[in-house]
Amino acid sequence: MRRFVVVGTGRSGTGYMSRLLTACGIPCGHEQVFGPAQATRAKPVVWGKWEADASWLAVPRLPMLGVPVVLVTRHPLPTVRSMVQLGQFTDDGADGLYGSVIRAFRPEVYAERTEPDRALAMWVHWTVAAAAHADHILALEHLTADRLTGVLHDLGASVDLDTVQAALDTTPPANQAAHRKRISYRPSWTDHRRQLADLARRLAGLFGYDPDRPEGGVP
Repeated sequence: MRRFVVVGTGRSGTGYMSRLLTACGIPCGHEQVFGPAQATRAKPVVWGKWEADASWLAVPRLPMLGVPVVLVTRHPLPTVRSMVQLGQFTDDGADGLYGSVIRAFRPEVYAERTEPDRALAMWVHWTVAAAAHADHILALEHLTADRLTGVLHDLGASVDLDTVQAALDTTPPANQAAHRKRISYRPSWTDHRRQLADLARRLAGLFGYDPDRPEGGVP
């Protein structure tokens, strides 16, 4: 099979997809191939033992990678909730390694005035950028063994439906960053700049979500 990359927005399920694909028999890293240094081209891309890598940091490199791309999506409001609870877009955390990647590739994210709007802008702009290069799109909340098996077969993987179903049954979408949550936060569309919220709602609808029913996915 060809190597491939799984991308998303961050807090969209890339960590879960790494564990799930590995359980299916496909060695998949989580930001092992594409970290901040690769996103900014400070270091080369080295696949090593990995047949796939799940990383939102791969999105800036997609135009020149030459490998299949799987985009995993998550409803925008739970994604925003997770980003805000972890403090991903606080002013004091904006200039770290991850913030520098976002500023370089999509500076409009940090042009937003509030932390929730930065998180929603990240969902919008990163999703649009990734979707432009995606060969397959998987909605995390609607993921089934049939759908995932079909995508993996298209990528050349020799994996059967029973193996994929067993991996889904035994790989919980656990929140790997739960210990870093700083606040409890429940977002709503009214928390956001209206034009940004309207854009996110339309985009969510295009990906098959009911914008007003954020259910399922990674907590």
